[in-house]
Amino acid sequence: MHSLLIDIARVVNSGYGVQNAVEITSSFVHVVMNCYMIFVHVLEFADPLVNESKRHTTIVLLFLPWTIMSVLRIVSIVYSCEVVVQEASRTEQLVNKLLLLSPRGNSGHHVALKSFAQQMSCSRLSYSAAGLFSIDKPLLTTWVAATTTYLVILVQFGLNDSSHQ
Repeated sequence: MHSLLIDIARVVNSGYGVQNAVEITSSFVHVVMNCYMIFVHVLEFADPLVNESKRHTTIVLLFLPWTIMSVLRIVSIVYSCEVVVQEASRTEQLVNKLLLLSPRGNSGHHVALKSFAQQMSCSRLSYSAAGLFSIDKPLLTTWVAATTTYLVILVQFGLNDSSHQ
């Protein structure tokens, strides 16, 4: 039964790996672009020489829902993959506990549990985006760090360009 579930999870992973890679990458680009546009308009709004606060507020409010939607898309993909992997890990822990509690010997239950535990330890479940990167909780922190880095670079280039004009 476990090998069947692992095979199904691997088929799902291979079937949706490219789609997940495209979805995560496009969401990353959307968040970076939208956050940059929000920062640009917030920085222009902070400029006392610009007197178009209503227009800037409207533009910020237009970009904000799209940014939130892209972030939620990433979080939902990562969360769903993480829940499945955690449940598989929890099942392995439960089987190992049962193995410790079951009477030793040649009983059929002990042999079956031992075989099941060995099978589970040899085939760990994980999801990836077409083999490019793992889809797990650390992806979120990496994603936030990369987004922040790109935003800092873009804002610095934007400030540098505006100071030359």
